[in-house]
Amino acid sequence: MLKATGQGDLFLNAYGGIIHKQLAAGEKITIGNYRLVVLSDQATYHVTKVGGMKNTILGGEGLVTEITVPGSVYFQAKKHPRIH
Repeated sequence: MLKATGQGDLFLNAYGGIIHKQLAAGEKITIGNYRLVVLSDQATYHVTKVGGMKNTILGGEGLVTEITVPGSVYFQAKKHPRIH
């Protein structure tokens, strides 16, 4: 994960369309681990395993990022996130 601060342009590259969600305080979003592009610096996040070994091997991922923010999250549009 990289952190960017300051003023100026920043070029990002991601596979697929980018979705922006503005989340309120206490709202949580769960995103596939390789789908996260940008999140606010106020965000707290936790990477966790989902499913079993079969899901990890056959599904190709097995990890998700749970983010709790008052702020912005940008992610790739491959799959729909779960917002709580």
